[in-house]
Amino acid sequence: YAIRKNTDNTLEILLGNTSVASIALANYANHWHRQGINVLAVSAASGDTSVYLNGTVIGTSTTAWTPGTASTIYIGTVNSTDAGWYGGSFYHLSTYPLSITPTQVRDVTSRILHTYGGY
Repeated sequence: YAIRKNTDNTLEILLGNTSVASIALANYANHWHRQGINVLAVSAASGDTSVYLNGTVIGTSTTAWTPGTASTIYIGTVNSTDAGWYGGSFYHLSTYPLSITPTQVRDVTSRILHTYGGY
């Protein structure tokens, strides 16, 4: 499972070792808070994935994927202990055992932005 920004500025979403979405910069740039808090949410079940940035849908996918078991969770890098680290800060990480609804995504986004100082 990964969300990564590629060198072409696309956001790639990998679920269960399957790349399910590649979101172009044009789809998320207007929703990105520069110098502020951003909430990125992925709500997914195999064949039904939605990606939200600050409560706005920036991508969807119908690509099927098989859930996997992560033995290690990396935050701020992909499979690395000494290179390629993200230069920003993480304030909050949540996981849920089910796909959450758009209303739940908006609620979580609002609470996180309120708690950590908004944008």
